[in-house]
Amino acid sequence: MNIDAINTRLKKNKLPELAGEDYCGMQSPLVMHLRERGKLAYLGIKNHKGEYTILGENLVYVSAEDKECEIPINVFVAALSGIAMQLGKGTDVEYIFIANWGNVWMKNNFTMTALWNTALLFNSSPPDLGGTQ
Repeated sequence: MNIDAINTRLKKNKLPELAGEDYCGMQSPLVMHLRERGKLAYLGIKNHKGEYTILGENLVYVSAEDKECEIPINVFVAALSGIAMQLGKGTDVEYIFIANWGNVWMKNNFTMTALWNTALLFNSSPPDLGGTQ
């Protein structure tokens, strides 16, 4: 993954500023821990309860409501696209629900949009929605 492209995207969508103290960059203990475990983690958010949503090269690493999972990045992007269309700009969101994976912590609608925008960099294939081909 091109780190310069990620930094440019973050500068535009302001995820670090929007997430504030909940932002986790490449040098954060959580991202470094995930990388030590062989995960291709890059950045995301983590709250005071330990819940996190971390974008990776092919997966989104999630811990919410005492459940950890790895969501394919293309499924995450498709879910956020659908949710954004349903909710519109005026709705505040703390969690989103992604079928087969459960709740994913977003902090609020601003960080959700910035995460979605950043995840588009990592998304290289359309989601498999289980339809016929």
